[in-house]
Amino acid sequence: MMGDNLIVQFVIFLVNIVIVFPIWLTLLLPLTIAFSVYNRLKKHKQPLFLEIDSVATDLIPQQDRKYDVVIYGATGFTGKMACEYIAKQYPKLRWAIGGRSSSKLQEVVKHLSGIDSNLEKNLDIIIADSYNVEQLKKMVQNTKVVVSTVGPYTAYGNYLVALCCQYGTHYTDLTGELDWVKVIIEKYDSLAVKSGAQIVNTCGYDSIPFDLTTLYLNEQMNKQKNQRLKSVYGYCEQYLNASGGTLASVVYILTHKSSFVSKLGYDALLKNIGENTQSKSNFKFTFKFLVGYAKEFKKFFGLSVGMLGNGQIVKRSNALLHYHEDFRYGESVIHPNIFSAINTFLGILLLLPLLIVTPLKQTIGKLILPNPGEGPSQKEMDKGFLIFTAIGKGENGAELKAAFTMPTDPGYRDTARILAESGITLALNQDQIKVKGGFYTSASCQGNILLEKICQTGSTIQIVQ
Repeated sequence: MMGDNLIVQFVIFLVNIVIVFPIWLTLLLPLTIAFSVYNRLKKHKQPLFLEIDSVATDLIPQQDRKYDVVIYGATGFTGKMACEYIAKQYPKLRWAIGGRSSSKLQEVVKHLSGIDSNLEKNLDIIIADSYNVEQLKKMVQNTKVVVSTVGPYTAYGNYLVALCCQYGTHYTDLTGELDWVKVIIEKYDSLAVKSGAQIVNTCGYDSIPFDLTTLYLNEQMNKQKNQRLKSVYGYCEQYLNASGGTLASVVYILTHKSSFVSKLGYDALLKNIGENTQSKSNFKFTFKFLVGYAKEFKKFFGLSVGMLGNGQIVKRSNALLHYHEDFRYGESVIHPNIFSAINTFLGILLLLPLLIVTPLKQTIGKLILPNPGEGPSQKEMDKGFLIFTAIGKGENGAELKAAFTMPTDPGYRDTARILAESGITLALNQDQIKVKGGFYTSASCQGNILLEKICQTGSTIQIVQ
């Protein structure tokens, strides 16, 4: 089997090197650059923000709110799976679903009633458009937590986050748009502190496995080695696919230039909660070759497209939890052979023109890429898994290795699980959460409470040799 895979990957490698890469280099790369520049210079409709700096006067105390959780974006690919998870695992949860389309939300209720018949009568629907302030207010003021799957968040998340901050409503999402996260931290952190709203971004495959594994390594390094954790480098063994919503978010990031100008004078991810000061922690990425050999695993590794996003979340966690004032983070993806690593990298290069070059996106892209709301099949997701093995090094040279696992598709099915658990933890476990209002990460807010829940529902984490 391994031999067959090696031969197949070698043949693909030859085709890529002899035919595909020259076409990419001479034609697709120039087109991608040209359309990237054009899209960045083109005047796009800029996202709107609510200028709010005071807590709502009609705020309902958390304990008196009707719902524990509202899933906003319940008709989308991941949102629907998060609803399915809650329907199966939390029959007593007080929850509702929200979105723009009443008919589509009714279809979701009908589907969920096949899991739990009580939901047909008991699951409320909330109609709320991303830019309708009054509709969003009605949604956020009567729930403890909003779990949002509505992206791109840069385009559709601003009003919702602002109103959650104003009404003291906790919030989680799936965003990988770190530039947007920086903007909303700068604009609304002080308001979240005033109202008590805990805002926790990137609560799916991006970036909970990586953020919580780093937290776990830090605690084990302190406990077992009596040292502070100074660096983490991780290797992903995984199988996952992309949905149309994810690709739409990537396209939005690549083609829209924000007009927002920061006034902080420093990276918002380093901002101390509720203060106009920055953490003194210094953070750097550890970069390895795009393709290489990992002696620790005796396997080849390749580029991790998620490293920059995951690393920035770890950066935020380090700023708030103070792992080390000179912290480093990096990650790669494990491959069965060197040809697989190279082919995957070349595949990423080929994907960019399909997302950016308009004629290609509207022709070839429409034929082979999923549309928003679409995603991998159940059969494809059944193949999915994640094993993230991270090597942590202490300030005095000690070393520990931890492995975090997700048993099924990490990009969507298991993302739905950990996203739901993230929101439910904010709703039901406030007596165990030590922080107050502000903008956090999963490690710095729900922390070990969430890690324990995730491990009780399918994942594992442990120190390995």
